Amino acid sequence: AAAAAAQAREEAAFSFQSGDKAKAIDGLKKHLHRVRSENKKLNSPMLETLAREIETVLGVLSNASATSDEGKDIVKSEKLRAPQVFAY
Repeated sequence: AAAAAAQAREEAAFSFQSGDKAKAIDGLKKHLHRVRSENKKLNSPMLETLAREIETVLGVLSNASATSDEGKDIVKSEKLRAPQVFAY
């Protein structure tokens, strides 16, 4: 679940950075729905944390432009985060 979330967030960051904000948001919303659905079955604190993190990223992407400081910061943090997850 963590690897799939990291991949979805990284893909969203690339889409957002390339100017496709709608694709970035849509991809994250779909992944958030999957995480929430899975968590309804498992009631996992890890999945709940993932869902909250995705919601935070969605909030930033929804309210920022890719050229804003906030937009650049979220793209950078999401790109840096993915390799850390895949390293485990």
